[in-house]
Amino acid sequence: MVIEEEYSEPGERLSYSEIPVSSFTESVEHIKREDFGDSPVFCLVDIDGTLIVNPLVKLPILSHLTKPTIEEDVEASFLELVSLLGEGNVTLITNRNEWEKFLWNSDEVLAASTSLLQKAGLKDSLVTTLNRQIPGLSRKRCDTLLSKIHLSVGESNRLRLLAVEDHSFISPNRNHFLEYIAKRLLRDSGVDVEITNYVIRS
Repeated sequence: MVIEEEYSEPGERLSYSEIPVSSFTESVEHIKREDFGDSPVFCLVDIDGTLIVNPLVKLPILSHLTKPTIEEDVEASFLELVSLLGEGNVTLITNRNEWEKFLWNSDEVLAASTSLLQKAGLKDSLVTTLNRQIPGLSRKRCDTLLSKIHLSVGESNRLRLLAVEDHSFISPNRNHFLEYIAKRLLRDSGVDVEITNYVIRS
């Protein structure tokens, strides 16, 4: 396993590391080999470039030229991930929202994602309208996500927070959002968080 980057702040009981992978399927294979011990595990999965790999879905206007689909191998790996971690421990996250239909076909992207969640037997496992570049601007949506994570943590004071997303030059500070969530957990509930971010570089 190759760890590309590690980060921690003095006085903050959290750590951040990145592992480069070539696909969502490879990220799940990495997770299957992890030994989490008795720590609760929660996984955040991005949609664009991760579950839906067609690059056109990220482009304004041009996104309408393609129908967002989740490939069979990605679907199978996602179902395997849910089976491995448990239904309450996997959530899809996205900056998209349902009413963004002019420049991007976000409604179709979210419909494809919701269909996948239904196949996995997951309910309320999609958090939209996140501003991950500046998470403080979407505090209520982050609160929704934190509530889901708290259910997974239970009485534990530790958490392994996993994430799967694609590499994007538009969002170079990938650690920022995940560290924001981790610091909220630490400061609000005293939960020590170890973050592992699987970054797809295709």
